[in-house]
Amino acid sequence: MWKFAKNKEAVRMIRNMLANFPSCSVLDAEGKPVSWILTYASCAMGILYTLPEHRGKGYAKVLISTMAKRLHTQGYPVYCFIEEENETSDKLFKNLGFTQDPSHREAWFGFNE
Repeated sequence: MWKFAKNKEAVRMIRNMLANFPSCSVLDAEGKPVSWILTYASCAMGILYTLPEHRGKGYAKVLISTMAKRLHTQGYPVYCFIEEENETSDKLFKNLGFTQDPSHREAWFGFNE
């Protein structure tokens, strides 16, 4: 399960991303998504996920490449957010030609009422 699944703000953010920004997915025979990638308001790619039973089929590579081409064609910068401990995504993006920018770090903070 996604570690932020119980966070109401994260769920609201995902819904907003799906409604308002580019996304790509791979669907199974019944039309259900099995792999997907979203974009943030900044156009950064993120929230890449493939259901465990569908991993190893190259879906993530296709989604990253498709989204990168779409963003580039529309004149947007092509970059992504990857959590530092996510070695799988880090390796995947690097294998597709992405390079890490060591000068950029991102931190997310929430407001506690």
